[in-house]
Amino acid sequence: MTETVHEAVDRIQQRHAGRVATIRGDQTRTEEWRRLELAKEYTEMRAELTSAQEQIVRDRADHTRRLTRRLFGTEGLPGDAASLAISQRDAADRVSRVQSLTELGLLLERADRAGDEVLARACAQQAYEMDATVVGDAFLETRPRLRDDLHELWNSGEGQPQSRQGQFQDQMAAATLRPVELRGLSDYNVEQLVKTAAVAAAG
Repeated sequence: MTETVHEAVDRIQQRHAGRVATIRGDQTRTEEWRRLELAKEYTEMRAELTSAQEQIVRDRADHTRRLTRRLFGTEGLPGDAASLAISQRDAADRVSRVQSLTELGLLLERADRAGDEVLARACAQQAYEMDATVVGDAFLETRPRLRDDLHELWNSGEGQPQSRQGQFQDQMAAATLRPVELRGLSDYNVEQLVKTAAVAAAG
Protein backbone atom coordinates (compact mmCIF):
# COMPACT_ATOMS: atom_id res chain seq x y z
CA MET A 1 0.00 0.00 0.00
CA THR A 2 1.40 3.40 -0.98
CA GLU A 3 2.28 5.63 1.95
CA THR A 4 0.23 8.82 2.27
CA VAL A 5 1.59 12.27 3.06
CA HIS A 6 -0.04 12.09 6.50
CA GLU A 7 1.65 8.75 7.19
CA ALA A 8 4.99 10.13 6.01
CA VAL A 9 4.62 13.12 8.33
CA ASP A 10 3.82 10.84 11.28
CA ARG A 11 6.82 8.62 10.50
CA ILE A 12 9.18 11.58 10.24
CA GLN A 13 7.87 13.16 13.44
CA GLN A 14 8.37 9.92 15.35
CA ARG A 15 11.89 9.55 13.99
CA HIS A 16 12.87 13.04 15.16
CA ALA A 17 10.78 13.17 18.34
CA GLY A 18 13.62 12.09 20.62
CA ARG A 19 16.08 14.64 19.30
CA VAL A 20 13.50 17.45 19.40
CA ALA A 21 12.65 16.60 23.01
CA THR A 22 16.34 16.55 23.95
CA ILE A 23 16.93 19.98 22.42
CA ARG A 24 13.91 21.48 24.16
CA GLY A 25 14.88 19.97 27.48
CA ASP A 26 18.49 21.16 27.45
CA GLN A 27 18.27 24.12 29.82
CA THR A 28 22.05 24.45 29.93
CA ARG A 29 21.89 26.10 26.52
CA THR A 30 20.55 29.47 25.42
CA GLU A 31 17.20 29.98 23.77
CA GLU A 32 19.02 31.01 20.59
CA TRP A 33 20.95 27.73 20.57
CA ARG A 34 17.79 25.68 21.05
CA ARG A 35 16.03 27.53 18.26
CA LEU A 36 18.97 26.97 15.90
CA GLU A 37 19.09 23.25 16.68
CA LEU A 38 15.35 22.95 16.16
CA ALA A 39 15.75 24.80 12.87
CA LYS A 40 18.31 22.18 11.83
CA GLU A 41 15.95 19.36 12.79
CA TYR A 42 13.08 21.01 10.93
CA THR A 43 15.25 21.44 7.83
CA GLU A 44 16.07 17.73 7.92
CA MET A 45 12.42 16.81 8.41
CA ARG A 46 11.37 18.96 5.46
CA ALA A 47 14.00 17.31 3.26
CA GLU A 48 12.79 13.88 4.33
CA LEU A 49 9.19 14.84 3.60
CA THR A 50 10.12 16.13 0.14
CA SER A 51 11.83 12.82 -0.59
CA ALA A 52 8.82 10.90 0.74
CA GLN A 53 6.41 12.93 -1.40
CA GLU A 54 8.48 12.22 -4.50
CA GLN A 55 8.43 8.51 -3.67
CA ILE A 56 4.67 8.64 -3.12
CA VAL A 57 4.21 10.12 -6.59
CA ARG A 58 6.43 7.39 -8.12
CA ASP A 59 4.67 4.60 -6.23
CA ARG A 60 1.22 5.81 -7.23
CA ALA A 61 2.26 6.16 -10.86
CA ASP A 62 3.71 2.62 -10.87
CA HIS A 63 0.56 1.21 -9.28
CA THR A 64 -1.63 3.03 -11.78
CA ARG A 65 0.41 1.63 -14.67
CA ARG A 66 0.00 -1.90 -13.31
CA LEU A 67 -3.75 -1.46 -12.93
CA THR A 68 -4.01 0.05 -16.41
CA ARG A 69 -2.13 -2.86 -17.97
CA ARG A 70 -4.33 -5.42 -16.21
CA LEU A 71 -7.54 -3.66 -17.14
CA PHE A 72 -6.95 -2.23 -20.59
CA GLY A 73 -3.88 -4.00 -21.94
CA THR A 74 -3.45 -7.36 -23.60
CA GLU A 75 -1.78 -9.03 -20.62
CA GLY A 76 -3.16 -12.54 -20.19
CA LEU A 77 -5.13 -12.56 -23.45
CA PRO A 78 -4.71 -15.50 -25.86
CA GLY A 79 -2.61 -14.88 -28.96
CA ASP A 80 0.91 -13.91 -29.83
CA ALA A 81 2.27 -10.58 -28.70
CA ALA A 82 2.71 -9.14 -32.19
CA SER A 83 -0.86 -9.88 -33.25
CA LEU A 84 -2.24 -8.54 -29.99
CA ALA A 85 -0.23 -5.33 -30.38
CA ILE A 86 -1.67 -4.80 -33.87
CA SER A 87 -5.19 -5.51 -32.60
CA GLN A 88 -4.67 -3.06 -29.76
CA ARG A 89 -3.61 -0.29 -32.14
CA ASP A 90 -6.58 -0.97 -34.39
CA ALA A 91 -8.95 -0.96 -31.42
CA ALA A 92 -7.53 2.30 -30.11
CA ASP A 93 -8.01 3.85 -33.54
CA ARG A 94 -11.65 2.74 -33.70
CA VAL A 95 -12.40 4.00 -30.22
CA SER A 96 -10.75 7.36 -30.90
CA ARG A 97 -13.37 8.02 -33.60
CA VAL A 98 -16.27 7.58 -31.19
CA GLN A 99 -18.31 10.79 -30.91
CA SER A 100 -20.57 10.09 -27.93
CA LEU A 101 -21.07 7.87 -24.89
CA THR A 102 -23.98 6.19 -26.63
CA GLU A 103 -21.75 5.29 -29.55
CA LEU A 104 -19.08 4.03 -27.15
CA GLY A 105 -21.61 1.83 -25.39
CA LEU A 106 -22.79 0.38 -28.69
CA LEU A 107 -19.21 -0.31 -29.76
CA LEU A 108 -18.64 -2.16 -26.48
CA GLU A 109 -21.76 -4.24 -27.10
CA ARG A 110 -20.54 -5.18 -30.58
CA ALA A 111 -17.12 -6.08 -29.20
CA ASP A 112 -18.69 -8.32 -26.57
CA ARG A 113 -20.93 -10.05 -29.11
CA ALA A 114 -17.95 -10.67 -31.39
CA GLY A 115 -15.74 -11.84 -28.54
CA ASP A 116 -13.27 -9.07 -29.33
CA GLU A 117 -11.71 -8.59 -25.91
CA VAL A 118 -9.05 -6.21 -27.17
CA LEU A 119 -11.68 -3.83 -28.55
CA ALA A 120 -13.80 -4.20 -25.41
CA ARG A 121 -10.85 -3.21 -23.25
CA ALA A 122 -10.15 -0.24 -25.49
CA CYS A 123 -13.77 0.84 -24.97
CA ALA A 124 -13.35 0.45 -21.20
CA GLN A 125 -10.23 2.59 -21.26
CA GLN A 126 -12.04 5.31 -23.18
CA ALA A 127 -14.91 5.09 -20.69
CA TYR A 128 -12.44 5.56 -17.84
CA GLU A 129 -10.81 8.54 -19.53
CA MET A 130 -14.23 10.07 -20.21
CA ASP A 131 -15.46 9.26 -16.69
CA ALA A 132 -18.31 7.30 -18.27
CA THR A 133 -19.28 5.03 -15.38
CA VAL A 134 -22.30 3.58 -17.23
CA VAL A 135 -20.06 2.17 -19.95
CA GLY A 136 -17.55 1.05 -17.35
CA ASP A 137 -20.26 -0.85 -15.47
CA ALA A 138 -21.39 -2.47 -18.72
CA PHE A 139 -17.82 -3.64 -19.29
CA LEU A 140 -17.72 -5.18 -15.81
CA GLU A 141 -20.99 -7.07 -16.14
CA THR A 142 -19.26 -9.96 -17.86
CA ARG A 143 -15.86 -9.40 -16.21
CA PRO A 144 -16.51 -9.40 -12.44
CA ARG A 145 -12.88 -10.38 -11.78
CA LEU A 146 -11.83 -6.90 -12.94
CA ARG A 147 -14.34 -5.02 -10.80
CA ASP A 148 -12.06 -4.30 -7.85
CA ASP A 149 -9.21 -3.12 -10.08
CA LEU A 150 -11.41 -0.81 -12.14
CA HIS A 151 -13.13 0.65 -9.10
CA GLU A 152 -9.77 1.25 -7.44
CA LEU A 153 -8.46 3.00 -10.54
CA TRP A 154 -11.65 5.00 -10.96
CA ASN A 155 -11.73 6.14 -7.35
CA SER A 156 -8.03 6.91 -7.09
CA GLY A 157 -8.14 10.08 -9.17
CA GLU A 158 -4.76 9.16 -10.63
CA GLY A 159 -3.78 11.22 -13.63
CA GLN A 160 -5.98 14.06 -12.42
CA PRO A 161 -4.71 17.20 -10.66
CA GLN A 162 -4.97 16.95 -6.88
CA SER A 163 -8.03 18.73 -5.55
CA ARG A 164 -7.62 21.95 -3.63
CA GLN A 165 -8.94 20.19 -0.56
CA GLY A 166 -6.32 17.45 -0.95
CA GLN A 167 -3.56 20.00 -1.40
CA PHE A 168 -4.73 21.91 1.67
CA GLN A 169 -4.84 18.74 3.78
CA ASP A 170 -1.32 17.78 2.73
CA GLN A 171 -0.06 21.29 3.48
CA MET A 172 -1.68 21.22 6.92
CA ALA A 173 -0.08 17.85 7.65
CA ALA A 174 3.33 19.12 6.54
CA ALA A 175 2.93 22.23 8.71
CA THR A 176 2.79 20.08 11.85
CA LEU A 177 6.49 19.29 11.36
CA ARG A 178 7.42 22.88 12.23
CA PRO A 179 8.42 23.32 15.89
CA VAL A 180 6.42 26.03 17.65
CA GLU A 181 9.72 27.74 18.50
CA LEU A 182 10.06 28.61 14.79
CA ARG A 183 6.66 30.25 14.56
CA GLY A 184 6.86 33.50 12.62
CA LEU A 185 9.73 32.31 10.44
CA SER A 186 9.13 31.28 6.84
CA ASP A 187 10.81 28.15 5.49
CA TYR A 188 13.20 30.44 3.64
CA ASN A 189 14.07 32.25 6.89
CA VAL A 190 14.70 28.92 8.59
CA GLU A 191 17.00 27.81 5.78
CA GLN A 192 18.93 31.07 5.98
CA LEU A 193 19.26 30.73 9.74
CA VAL A 194 20.79 27.27 9.35
CA LYS A 195 23.05 28.31 6.48
CA THR A 196 24.30 31.40 8.30
CA ALA A 197 25.14 29.32 11.35
CA ALA A 198 26.96 26.75 9.21
CA VAL A 199 29.06 29.44 7.53
CA ALA A 200 29.90 31.01 10.89
CA ALA A 201 30.89 27.61 12.31
CA ALA A 202 33.09 26.88 9.29
CA GLY A 203 34.80 30.26 9.56
